[in-house]
Amino acid sequence: MPKKQKTDANGQAVFTLKAKGKTCVATVTFSDGSLSTQVTVTVTK
Repeated sequence: MPKKQKTDANGQAVFTLKAKGKTCVATVTFSDGSLSTQVTVTVTK
């Protein structure tokens, strides 16, 4: 997954998380300047 992603005209960025043949949990961090938030997601095959 790229460390940076440009947003579209609506301020949305699209990316894909892939699991290698099993379910896993990933923590994704979104940040911009001094703002930051983390989201925990479950990735399934």
